[in-house]
Amino acid sequence: MSFRLSANIFRRGDQYAFRVRVPVLVPFAQMRRELVFSLRTDNRRMALTLAATIRLRLDSLWMRLNEMNGTKADLEKLVKAWFYRELNEAQRLYMSGDLMRGTYESDIPELDDLRQESREAMGNIAEHKLEMMTTERQRHDFSRGYAKAREVLTQFGIPFQEHDQRFTALAKHYAHIESLLAETQLRWSQDDLDYMPNFPILPEGIYPDAELKSSAATVPPKILPPIQDSPIMQSSPQAAGLLLSEAFERYAVERKPKLATVKGYRASVRRFIDLQGDMDVAHINKKHIAAFKDALLQFPAALKVADRALTTDKIIERYKSLPDARRLSAETINAKHISGVSVALQWASENGYVDTVVSRGVRAKGPVSKIPKRLPYSLEELKVLFASSVFSDGERPSGGAGEAAIWMPILALFTGARLNEIGSLRLGDVSQESGIDLLFIRDGKTENARRKVPLHDEIKRLGFLDYVAQCREGNVGSDTKLFPLVKTGSEKAESGPFSQWWGRYARRSVPDRAKAFHSFRHTVKRALRNAGVDKTLRDAVMGHEAEDVAEAYGLDEDGNGFEIAILHQAISKIDYPGLNIVLAPALLSKN
Repeated sequence: MSFRLSANIFRRGDQYAFRVRVPVLVPFAQMRRELVFSLRTDNRRMALTLAATIRLRLDSLWMRLNEMNGTKADLEKLVKAWFYRELNEAQRLYMSGDLMRGTYESDIPELDDLRQESREAMGNIAEHKLEMMTTERQRHDFSRGYAKAREVLTQFGIPFQEHDQRFTALAKHYAHIESLLAETQLRWSQDDLDYMPNFPILPEGIYPDAELKSSAATVPPKILPPIQDSPIMQSSPQAAGLLLSEAFERYAVERKPKLATVKGYRASVRRFIDLQGDMDVAHINKKHIAAFKDALLQFPAALKVADRALTTDKIIERYKSLPDARRLSAETINAKHISGVSVALQWASENGYVDTVVSRGVRAKGPVSKIPKRLPYSLEELKVLFASSVFSDGERPSGGAGEAAIWMPILALFTGARLNEIGSLRLGDVSQESGIDLLFIRDGKTENARRKVPLHDEIKRLGFLDYVAQCREGNVGSDTKLFPLVKTGSEKAESGPFSQWWGRYARRSVPDRAKAFHSFRHTVKRALRNAGVDKTLRDAVMGHEAEDVAEAYGLDEDGNGFEIAILHQAISKIDYPGLNIVLAPALLSKN
């Protein structure tokens, strides 16, 4: 049930007022049946917001005025006080915009914009939380209510232990209240300001009056022992009041990583929660991370479509009967799954919820392959590739996205840029500085991906700048895609479909599966190394992350730590002796 504010708002003259009935149990209810407040506004939306604030404060006042005798009443009072305290905090965040204020070091937006960003973030967090709790209810997992239930038992010295079904009932009720709070935040974020939840009545069986009253005088308050058979509850420190899922979502809101990164890490956090529960961040220890790592060593590297909806434990159980199925590599477990949990714990640590990041040092260890996943193309393989039909006969297969079929491989061969960096280039990203033609890569896989890369003379000899000039005809904008036929793939890679096409096409000439489009990047790195180009300069050309934090000093606003002329000298040293690329005019596309 919920209290509808709109039914209690009315116009008095040219302004709104708010009417609320005094609960029967409040001592002066017999003297005043209702209270009326002037809201001093003629704006209905503002009136709803003010009425919600008044309603929350009145509910707290009713509790203080109501004489509540006995353990049952006191227990209900404590739970209700927490409920309205949380509701008040949600209301404050909704009104203030503080949820997003801390993400700006400077140039803080106008208050209305800040509020709107905060409300959207509140809605996203609440929606994710509701999805998590729905799954938990289906699994009869109410562990998110354990910390609050334990707090109540400790404060009142209630005699039943945490393995008692009444403890589970109390924890379940707290979890239910959390879902009400999340539902409220979601509806407020959707401008349903009329919505206000009512406090749900606690289950009667949790606190039999006679039992609790008789025991309250004889049992002093104490910290109750945790459930002995629950890995989540053993030796748990005081709760931080922040679940792992919440820590991750707040990390995502504040740090704004790439959408693909958020999606991948969120899936990893979901795997952890499948196995360990959505734990308070203060209750997670190294053993939980190690258990997560050990479980993932049994997780299949590739899932059947029918298995993707299963929880992590069910998947592991199902694949026990398939010992020959390939499992996740240690590298994937470390770089993706443990890292996904770690970023949430790191955020919690940086914001004062926990002192240490317990995932540090926990790593899966497996056999290290001496053969890299991707190998550079040899000179002979480059000669075969660039003599193939797309280049020598002018064929344009539909999967090659028109002229992208020739220019994306050529750009990769002489710049070392990643496929997605090239595929997402705009016309305005091809420019000139100090008389040197260059590509401006604005975004990419790493922090150092943003950079300017001078064009190799061979790229210009082959006619790339003529292609750019043709694309600019017709007064198109600088934001127009350089390769407009490159299809958008998944969130992970805009140029994913092109990558798949290149794999199929190139293997006709170079069947080695360790050779793919990314092999061009390895090829350039080897060419620069063979030419004696300094490692720091190589990294600047290719957008590698700096190994030393000091390398971040001296970068300009475009991420460059070298003058463009120095970068041009390095690029000019890329050489493939005997490789003579000749481009034929384009024919009609072939399907």
